[in-house]
Parts: sequence; structure tokens; C-alpha cells
Amino acid sequence: MKYKSKELRVNIDEQVAKQLEELAALGNFRSLSAAAAYIISFYTAPTVAGMQESREIVQKMQAVKETGLVS
Repeated sequence: MKYKSKELRVNIDEQVAKQLEELAALGNFRSLSAAAAYIISFYTAPTVAGMQESREIVQKMQAVKETGLVS
């Protein structure tokens, strides 16, 4: 999957794309590019820990949204 903007041009795999869409859906980002920059910063880390941390952040944000603490 490819996301393009003036600020960010990058190819990302389907798993990252799904997380990107989930983050953007939470409404904490002005654009997909902002969400992409946020999540890709974790995936560019040279360790598996960076990828796991990214997944955990998405899960925590989803849990917060489900509890109704954020809109």
C-alpha cells in the first residue's frame, strides 16, 4: 500500500497500513500523513521492540477510545 503526500512518500506493508488507518480513525491526527509519520517512526527502528511498541500504542489508544474517554 502506498500513501503519498507532499511531506511523506513511503511504501508500507499491509500490517502497518491497518495500524495507520486505526490511528487516523481515532481523530488524533490532522491527516494520514501525520499518522503515517508517527507510526513509521516506530517501524524504522532497527529492532523488533520498536514494532512491538507501535502495536501496543495502537492497542492502548483503541482501549481508551472504547472506554469513551476520548471521542
